[in-house]
Amino acid sequence: MKIGSGFFALSLGLYLCACTPGATPGTAPTAAPETPTATATPSESAPPVVNPTASPSTSPGPATPTCGDVVSPFSTDAENWIVAGDAEGGTGNPDYLSADGNPGGHLSADDDVTGGTWYWSAPQKFLGNQKAALNQKLSFDLKQSDTSAQFENSDVVLEGNGMTLVLQLDTHPGTDWTAYTVMLNTSSAWKKDSAEGEVATLAEIESVLSDLTRLWIRGEYIEGSDTGSLDNVRLSQLCTSTGLPTSTFDTNSEDWLVAGDAEDGSGTPNYQATNGNPGGHLTADDDVAGGTWYWSAPQKFLGNQAAAYQKTLVFDLKQSTLSSQFEESDVILEGNGQTLSLSLNSPPGLDWTKYTVNLDTRAAWKINDSDGTLATPADLQSVLGDLSRLWIRGEYVEGEDTGSLDNVILGQ
Repeated sequence: MKIGSGFFALSLGLYLCACTPGATPGTAPTAAPETPTATATPSESAPPVVNPTASPSTSPGPATPTCGDVVSPFSTDAENWIVAGDAEGGTGNPDYLSADGNPGGHLSADDDVTGGTWYWSAPQKFLGNQKAALNQKLSFDLKQSDTSAQFENSDVVLEGNGMTLVLQLDTHPGTDWTAYTVMLNTSSAWKKDSAEGEVATLAEIESVLSDLTRLWIRGEYIEGSDTGSLDNVRLSQLCTSTGLPTSTFDTNSEDWLVAGDAEDGSGTPNYQATNGNPGGHLTADDDVAGGTWYWSAPQKFLGNQAAAYQKTLVFDLKQSTLSSQFEESDVILEGNGQTLSLSLNSPPGLDWTKYTVNLDTRAAWKINDSDGTLATPADLQSVLGDLSRLWIRGEYVEGEDTGSLDNVILGQ
């Protein structure tokens, strides 16, 4: 059923969490922990846990990024990495060096020797929803200026959803580049809070990755003055066969939800194994209780989707009747505190209708709702850089109806 014009004004800055069945449009998100500042210092921890591999790097840095990976090769600048702890005079700013990396540019930082351990602190593109990195790898290259007077501490720190996980590596970096590969699952002994804490479960690692607010890599290993260096950080992501976030609904609903007045407020769509385009698809029935219902994308479509800018969002829709059609925003994106909406040229038919939506200013994206001002390239890049909501309209009829969804691809 049609919604009032005040809906988007009310929902500005709010979203439906894709992990909360039954939530209604406009549900406020739970506040995420703040990213630690550049002066924060983790507590020292117990002796190391041997699990991740570390070996001197004998080949050039990583190859061209594979699909979905988040990478900092430091080819041209510091890429917004900062220093957390007692280094670089407390400025938080590392030194960018355009040569002598592995290969190319790299970062370095000098210890202030004022107490505590300093860490490399990852920028926003490594944070947010990184659930697709579960069971994948975090890799990076380190070196230090001297290997004398070494001490133990947590080497990698992850924080998210109110939980902190730490990991200690089996070796320290050398004075030449040392390549590390850390598994983001229980094959690496991630501990809760400190190296003396309980071993984290796969579910706890997944929870942290799904709302990552901190990724720290240790930069200091010497009890005294030292210089640490960082290069080639890569957070690997599990990709579909297309290399893009995709839902074809061949076997199940793939964690899509319904937002709004459909399916008795359960938030759970109906999975249909046949009659899709082709194969399986989703359907949902309008409750006729007020408001417009939407398909709500799962976590694999959210988080850092900056690579989708200037590409497309593709999906197939159909509806049960063409009577009593009404106008409303057809696609809604939300991220970084901003909401963008788009109205399509025509509603879906009784048979499958394919839509291809440009994720740039070739499409008339509006700020907040259809009456808002046109979004700029910067607006779209900001929203896609930390996407917290992707809704596709499911209802087009003023009255009872059934909507269907198939073949969603982001970034094609």
